[in-house]
Formats: sequence, C-alpha cells, structure tokens
Amino acid sequence: MQILISYSAGLYVACALVAGGATALLYYKNKKDEYPKRVRAILSLLRFVLVFFICFLLLSPLIKMNSRRIEKPTVVVALDHSASILANISKPKQIDSVQQILKTKIDQFCAQLSTKYNVHPLSFGGKNENGFSYHFTQKQTNYASLFEEVKTRFTNREVGAFVLISDGNYNQGQEAISAYKNIGFPLYTVALGDTNPQIDLGVEEIHFNNFVFVKQNTPIEIDIFASKCKGQTAWISLYKGSKLLDKTSVQINSESFAKSVSFNFVAEDLGLQKYTVICSTLKGEKNKFNNHKDFYLEVLEGKQKILLLAQSPHPDISALKQSIESHALYEVEVGLASKMNVSISNYNLVILHQLPSRENHISQLLKECTDKQIPRWYILGNLSDLNELNRWQSGVSIQSKGNRWNEVLARTSKDFNYFSLDANTQNAIQEFPPLYAPFGIYTLDPSAQNLFAQNIGNIESTYPLWLFNISSSQRSSVLCGSGLWRWRMQDFAKNKNTEAFDELIAKSIQFLAVQQKHEALQIKSPKLFYETEPVILNAELYNEAFECVNNVDVHLSLKDSNGKKYQFVFSPYQNSYRLEIGSLPIGLYTYTAWTHLGNKKHIAKGQFRLIDLALENTQWVANYTVLYNLAHRYQGKMYTLPQLDQLADQLLHTQSLPSIIYNEKSYIEFVHQKLVFFLLLLLLTLEWSIRKWYGCL
Repeated sequence: MQILISYSAGLYVACALVAGGATALLYYKNKKDEYPKRVRAILSLLRFVLVFFICFLLLSPLIKMNSRRIEKPTVVVALDHSASILANISKPKQIDSVQQILKTKIDQFCAQLSTKYNVHPLSFGGKNENGFSYHFTQKQTNYASLFEEVKTRFTNREVGAFVLISDGNYNQGQEAISAYKNIGFPLYTVALGDTNPQIDLGVEEIHFNNFVFVKQNTPIEIDIFASKCKGQTAWISLYKGSKLLDKTSVQINSESFAKSVSFNFVAEDLGLQKYTVICSTLKGEKNKFNNHKDFYLEVLEGKQKILLLAQSPHPDISALKQSIESHALYEVEVGLASKMNVSISNYNLVILHQLPSRENHISQLLKECTDKQIPRWYILGNLSDLNELNRWQSGVSIQSKGNRWNEVLARTSKDFNYFSLDANTQNAIQEFPPLYAPFGIYTLDPSAQNLFAQNIGNIESTYPLWLFNISSSQRSSVLCGSGLWRWRMQDFAKNKNTEAFDELIAKSIQFLAVQQKHEALQIKSPKLFYETEPVILNAELYNEAFECVNNVDVHLSLKDSNGKKYQFVFSPYQNSYRLEIGSLPIGLYTYTAWTHLGNKKHIAKGQFRLIDLALENTQWVANYTVLYNLAHRYQGKMYTLPQLDQLADQLLHTQSLPSIIYNEKSYIEFVHQKLVFFLLLLLLTLEWSIRKWYGCL
C-alpha cells in the first residue's frame, strides 16, 4: 500500500501552519483555561493532528493498492441428456440405478478436477443448458449447436480441456468432426451406452414428394434395416389411419440387412394427409419404437399450368422449360404466338418471351389476362415492342433510345423482399454472364421491386434488370433482357449442376403463380410443427383497397382432436398480426379466426398438426466410433465411464496449462477508508474527554 499525493509540498506546509494556528488560538491565546503543562501539550498535539489531518483529507490523497489474483484454467464438461442414453432400459428401478451411478461418477469427477480447474458443467441435447441434467428426456442431439456455444463462450478464456460425455449418437446439426473445427482446445470423450448389436427391425427413411395430386398414382420408397435377424421374414405395411393400403414381405438374409421397398397408392383426400409405415415385430426384438414411422403428404387438386408463349424460337425457351418442369408442382405448355389458339383461363401463369412484339401485339390475350387476373412474366428481347409493353402497366416504363441494347450484369438488390434466395444462389448469380437489355430510360412503378439491377460495365446503375410487381392483387414480372440460357449453362459449367438457376426460376414462378386468396383475413401457418418447436401463427388483414391493416382485434379459436378448445387473440406485429401459442400436445388442430372490419365480419379456417420427434428412440446402440474419432482428431483421448478417474488423473497432471497469476493495481481515495473515520473520532473523543476532565467545557 502506498499513499499518493497530487499537490506540491507547499500546500502540505500550509496545512501544518493552519493546524498550528488553530492549536495556538485555542490553547495559548486564552490564559484563563489553566491546564497542567503536560496536559496542555497533549491537548495541543491532539488538536494539531486533528486539524492537519482534516486539511490533508481536503487535498484528496489516493491509496495505491497492490493485489495478487490466481485464476485457474477452465475445463468444460458437457453431458448428453438425450433420450437415447436410457433408450434400451425399460424397468424404472434400472433407470433410477443408472441415473444415480452417472450422477455419483460425474460429480466425483468434477470434484477432483475442481482442485486445479474451474469446472463449467453443461447439459445438451436439442438445446444447451448450464449444469447437469440426469433426466435424459431431450428428443434430439445436436453436437454442432453445443460446439458453437462452447466456441462462443470460451474461446477467449484459458480452457484446459473440453470433456464430452455421450453415447456418440447425434441426429441434428452439422457433422460432428467438422463442427468442432477451429475451437482450439483438446477434446476428451467419455463413452456411454452399449455398442452390442441387438435384434432390431425398423424404418430407416421414407422417400416421397411433399406435394402429390388427388386421384393420381403416388409412389413412395421405404428404406428398412435389420440386425441379428437373419433367416426371419418381415412384413412391411402402409396404412392411412386404420385402413391398410398395401403390404409386402421381405426375407432377411444377413445379420446386417438393409433394403428399399416401394409402394404405389392413390391419394383420394385433399389437404394434409397422414400415412404410416409399419414393420412387423420380430422374435426377441426389444426396440419397437422404430418399427413404425409416420409421414405427411399435401394432396393438391392438380398441377399448376404454365403457358410459355414466344414470338419466335429461342434458347431461353428450352432453359426455362427444363427448369420449371424439374418442379413436380408445375406443368408447362410451350407455343408460338402466331400458332397458339388456346383459352388463357386454363393457366395459372403466362410467360411471354419477346411479347408483345412489333409483329404481334397480342392485345386480346393481354386483355384477357388482365380481366381474369392471370399473372404475367414478360421477358424482353430485340423483337419486343416496348411502347406496347408500357401500355399494359407491367411495373416499369421503358423509353427506348433507338433500337440499341446493352450487355448488363445482374446486381442483387438489398431492398427486395417479395421472396428470398439462398446465399449460395446469390453468390452464383454474381458470376452469371451478361444479358442483353434495351438502352433507354427506365421508370419503376411504386408497387414494383427490383430483384436485380443493371450493372453496365463497371457502372452500377439503378435501372431494373428483373422486377416484380403487385398491383390490385395481380402479380407480374419483367425480365428486361434475354439470354437466360447462358445463366443455366454457366451454372452447370461452374457447379456441375443447375441448382442456383433452378432455385431462381422456382422462387419466381412460386411468387407469380401462387393461387392467391383474396379473402380479407388470411392465416399464414405451416401445416406441420414438431413437438419441440413453438407454434407461431401469422395473420394478414386487408381493407377494401387491399392494404394490410392491423388496427382491429383478430380472435382465434383452436380445437384439438379431442374437442378441447383454446381461445387466443393475435397481437399486432409490424403491419400484420402474430400469435405465439407456444408448446402444444401432439395431435391434429383445427382453427377458426375471425374479426370485424367496418361492418363486415371476416373468417379464416385451417388446420395444422403437431408431430412426434422420435429420433432418439430409434438409436439404441452407442456409436463409439464418432467419440473415438473426435478425441483422436482434436488432441484428446476416449474413455469409458469406469475410466473417469484415469481421465481426471491425466488432466490434473498435465502441465500444458498452469494457473495464471494476475498482479493488479487499484487506487482508492484515502477519505473513503473506514479507518479514517474512526481515527478522527478517536482524536476528537480524546481531546473532549481530557478537557471535560479538567472542567474546561
């Protein structure tokens, strides 16, 4: 400890003079107060010290404190509390015994480590929590989420090791070894569970299209697996509710068996339909959870029809047709305007390539599209008639300066929000070759949004290249250039696939060809929720001008499959509504939403399902390979539960990360010390007591 003063010595001399003057004035000026000579000297000393000390404190001296702090390195211990840890134990007494053994072992392990380390306990499964949980009820295991949290929380701290206690099974998130990359401290694994194969037959995966069409043949493919069942016969059945749709037998001819089984059936009911695949139970089989699996199909009335109409043959036509037809929901018909004679009302979307043109204004077709509110997508080319296009309020007006065309590159617009593209797709588009766009002045309608703007050479212009427009509840789009076929070829040449191009076209078609509901009240909700995720519904309310409003209450009545009803009120959210219901039991729910806007009552109905996430119950055999590879890759070692003492001993004797000693300096104002108060009080008390004793008060 050191006292620091910040003023010159002259001020402290002045403090002494003030103290001396005050003392002399009190004890030497007035001769009537008679004290013994020794007493007067003691009183003078007390008064001098008291006044000097007070003056000294007024100069705000500081105390410099030196302290030493020892910080132990950290060991992060993460315990897997997912259901697969105890999945193969059925008796409650055995479960209690295993839980108690785990708790005793892990608590003892942490107590050993705490002599050298700060032990930070975590539990993980579908979500991460502080502390250990021995209930083992989580329905997912996500190593990637755990590793990301550890990286975020401990990267800048002195961490000696990360200990992962698990059975090696994970079913969510990124691949484990890649997920731990760049964390930087050693990873030790402690293996739980049993690796011995058991007699088991189950459904591995079901392959199907999410959308199918009513009264049409629907194929599905089922991957089954079996272990230690050689020589037995398994029956695979497909049900809709309690109705058996199809059934087949499979002869198991090896101890480790896998096979794909195909079924075909006709979907007869519209909407979200539940189907179940069931495998027969084999002799000696304990794990029956994976013998059945549900899947859900959205059954639609039919494919959406798209008319691709062109002024003349062009490579763009083939590129668009192949991309659109890769999506099962759409059916494309291609034709030339000069030879086409169809009813436009049969289509959900009309794509017009270089139409209207100077040779063919297609006025009647465009009028019919407007009258019947059929969405249109214009693709411009050197045969397009821009003046005629401007007449039909497409979202943009182009004043051409001669028949001149520029090579332009696509630049993604940050303000576009009608739909979103994957980050990989956006990156791929930046490398797409230029399109040919008309040279002129572009005027964008207020209701239109740019998906891409034009880059002309090195100049970033504000002119639209690809725009989308919503006007009077009718949707349209204009691609101000031709040469899409080059984009598709570039995508394949660069990536060996056309996924980026196909996503771009699919999102555009989906936005334009969506079967719009013109009801004033619309509920936006997924058809399926997993039991582990909260149920969130969104709603939109439109006035007579088709503007989104949220100034009235929107009510919702929810009914489960047992007839129990729940009542809710939506909350305004931005310019729409949002309802966070939270967790609900598994089952089918139907809802009715209603509100009053002006003198009209608006109603919207729908349904959704909460489904079981039974991932953990299908994994009864521990995967030590994952745990071994993780530890071996990241400077650690794999142990089993009985070897926890060995792991503790290794960590306690490692010298790679010793404790850190911090020498810290702190500055405290002298006047804030409690000792100062008691010292002043003592001086005053002594002086007062002596004077009182001699009767001078």
